[in-house]
Amino acid sequence: MASVQQPYKYTINRDVSWLQFNQRVLDEASTMSVPLLERVFFLSIVQSNLDEFFMIRVGSQFDIAALKPDGIDWRSGMTILDVIKGLYKRAQRMIVEMENVYTSLVEELKDIGVVICNFDDCTTVEQKWLHDHFRKNIMPVLSPQVIDAHHPFPHIQNDRKHLGLLLKRKSRQQFGLIPVPEFLPDTVVISENPYKVISLEELIYTFSDDVFHMYEIKEKTMFHLYRNADINLFEEEVYDDSVNLKLKMKQLLKQRNLLFPVRVDISSPVSKKFIDYLSDKLGAKPYQFLKRQLPLSMDVLRHSVSKEFKRTHPEHRFISMTPAAPSFYHQNVSMINHLELHDVLLHFPYQSMDPFLKLMKEAATDPTVVSIRITIYRLAKTAKLIEYLSLAAENGKDVLVVMELRARFDEQNNIDWSERLEQAGCKIIYGLDQYKVHSKICLITRQVGQELRYITQVGTGNYNETTVTQYTDLAYITSHSGIGSDAAQFFLNLSVGSESGTYDHLLVSPWQLKANLIQLIEDQAKLKNEGYIRIKVNAITDQQLIHALAKASKAGVKIELIVRSISCILPRIKGETESIQIISIVGRFLEHARVYQFGKGDSMKLYIGSADLMTRNMERRMEVAVPVYNTAAQEEILTVLDIQWKDHVKGRQINSKGKHMPFPDAATSLDSQDVLLVKYQSTLSV
Repeated sequence: MASVQQPYKYTINRDVSWLQFNQRVLDEASTMSVPLLERVFFLSIVQSNLDEFFMIRVGSQFDIAALKPDGIDWRSGMTILDVIKGLYKRAQRMIVEMENVYTSLVEELKDIGVVICNFDDCTTVEQKWLHDHFRKNIMPVLSPQVIDAHHPFPHIQNDRKHLGLLLKRKSRQQFGLIPVPEFLPDTVVISENPYKVISLEELIYTFSDDVFHMYEIKEKTMFHLYRNADINLFEEEVYDDSVNLKLKMKQLLKQRNLLFPVRVDISSPVSKKFIDYLSDKLGAKPYQFLKRQLPLSMDVLRHSVSKEFKRTHPEHRFISMTPAAPSFYHQNVSMINHLELHDVLLHFPYQSMDPFLKLMKEAATDPTVVSIRITIYRLAKTAKLIEYLSLAAENGKDVLVVMELRARFDEQNNIDWSERLEQAGCKIIYGLDQYKVHSKICLITRQVGQELRYITQVGTGNYNETTVTQYTDLAYITSHSGIGSDAAQFFLNLSVGSESGTYDHLLVSPWQLKANLIQLIEDQAKLKNEGYIRIKVNAITDQQLIHALAKASKAGVKIELIVRSISCILPRIKGETESIQIISIVGRFLEHARVYQFGKGDSMKLYIGSADLMTRNMERRMEVAVPVYNTAAQEEILTVLDIQWKDHVKGRQINSKGKHMPFPDAATSLDSQDVLLVKYQSTLSV
């Protein structure tokens, strides 16, 4: 691979770091202490992670390479194109490991009555039944095509599986296609006891000669095409008042099926001639073809384990958990009255979202509430929050919802919810032209006598009533007047289309957050060995923040980073990042909270917010971080971070090469998520 001298000793390529993280998730799929059905789920996460990685991240890298053919990745010193080619090689190795785990899981599932079989493994009677089933129920709905002068090679949609065939009739060779129908189940059930299934794609592959009975099949393979799905509005025309962003987003969603290919998975070895043909017709380079030995989708495993089977085999799943209610909370408590006197910190999924939803329901009918402001990035398919916002508008409250339509893969859901809110009388803003609104902030304004009073909620995660039971996040709710005044100014700025603003308490990107974080890091660097920084985020990629942390480390500051996925800064590099330690935690819940701690004791400054330490969060998104002033809330957050730092079971230490390494004492250490389940007294049940 061509490369230049790496400019920094303490950085690693972002995408290589992400693949290291996905490898860590794959490790969970093969960890025997994880219940069997949960390991099936982890493998399916690895698959979906990898697919999205190619459709989004690798797709955008091709865009960059097209704009800057000689561009250099500053983290590795390699050309962008060489980085891209290296990612395919790493992904191919990961696929081999995924298939090894898949094979092991298939064997284990047999022991509990789930058999995922190949056609050759079926009995003669079963094979005959499958053949009859194919001819009666599958073949009639297939749409095969022979490519010729009258039937050109069709456009292949994104994320679709096809059977490709090299056909011969008399002396003439042609290419054939069979799209795998998306409306049919991924598996065909052969028997109920044992629960025996076979994949749909294998049946189509096996009986394709019935479809092309007039031809001799010379070669065939299943292939799965992935296209670039990175819809980038910022590369579109400059918007003005005449552009309807909602209509534009609807148009762009259709483009996902038209963008260039980034990966083609094939299930069977085929000749170079076959690959060259597909490469030409699909517009994909040969190195973009990844070889598979097993079903193209690992979801065959997950879909084989039905909901009913999961319900009747709880011993093979994590113990069921019901989020706990905070000690102050019960159905008769007034959240508004409580917040007049006490700040509230909620920790999901260990604690319930109900206190926040109850607050919103109260606000919808409370006569002192005059307005509600909220930013929304992702919502569940059903959402009580929408009901309460609609109720508030119908009751005459001034309700402003900043609905971000560019939340990737949730665009259509957000369009649908925005239309529902508009019908109820809410005012809707669709973000800002050049900046995604990724903040999680809600402001309730009350008129009490001649005084305006505020209740402000700032969180690290979305107002999504489904993922709130799966992601670990923090939400801080306070009646602090200064924070409320800043929040009011934030929404005023959004209302007039301005991303800039000056705030006394909140840290807001793109104008203020990054500069403030760098200043806070530099303040600790001045303290040298007495300095302390602890940050928990999903990813660290921003060049300036990485350099600031490295400089602080050189000054002797103790730096502890909890980074779930991407970490472009490498720890323990002699003379550079020696005082930096990094851990990553992957468990039953997705670690999603963002916490920024600078210093200890009375001089400590502690924030939670929506931003990772990524350039996109700092420069191309509207993000909000809130200072946690309440002593009890501070102590709660610090206790949680202390517990997580000691997690040597689900935690991994990231070494100086960026690899996630197990702790040597894992067998006798603690699992932070298990400890927190007990701490918050969440209800556990079999």
